Amino acid sequence: MNSNKYIKLIEWGKKNTNGWHLTPVSYIAEIYVGQRNFRLLYTSGTKGVVIGFTDKKGNSKQYSKTTKKGELDFLKERE
Repeated sequence: MNSNKYIKLIEWGKKNTNGWHLTPVSYIAEIYVGQRNFRLLYTSGTKGVVIGFTDKKGNSKQYSKTTKKGELDFLKERE
């Protein structure tokens, strides 16, 4: 996976390791990025993102984070 979107998403993730808040609420999103036990949910033009994953003990976790409005809109762009 060396697409432009993938590279941008990895860079974004490395810069955004802090500021996440546990959230038990279910979300519906326009954009879903997932692999194995990880998912990222986002709707373009918004100021937030949700990630969910299963930890090493098999417990489901879900966190949200406030972002700059449209910060992850590149995920919607065509390559």
